[in-house]
Amino acid sequence: SEKGTELSNGGDITSQTADVGISIINKIKEIIPEITLKFTSGNDLFHKELSYNSRHKNGRGLDFTISPSTSNYINQVETILQGYAAGNQPNFRFINEYSDPTQASSGDHFHISWGPGTEAAQSLNESIALAKKGLIPIYTV
Repeated sequence: SEKGTELSNGGDITSQTADVGISIINKIKEIIPEITLKFTSGNDLFHKELSYNSRHKNGRGLDFTISPSTSNYINQVETILQGYAAGNQPNFRFINEYSDPTQASSGDHFHISWGPGTEAAQSLNESIALAKKGLIPIYTV
């Protein structure tokens, strides 16, 4: 589901970002059907007003929560996101803001984005290393 009109009340998300979001939803629901996902932001007014540049501002970032948000489910979702990062490098990025919130975080959530750059470089590199060792499955959009 979507929180209000937060996906696009500041402008459209890109078609690639929409494709990523759909793919993530489908994979998470396939592997963990008992959890609910709620998208809480996209190209939204909140992010437009932040003083720093964010991928949300140009429609390349999405935030979502999971429910229930137990540590087991958070870890399972993070593993799926790691598989997407390894399988779509350098374009897919994510931040687990349940365990590592950013300075502007307004609550627990996962942040995902599409496009090369420096955002979430550490989680991307960790995901690639885990995939090379065969410790996580790889997913493509």
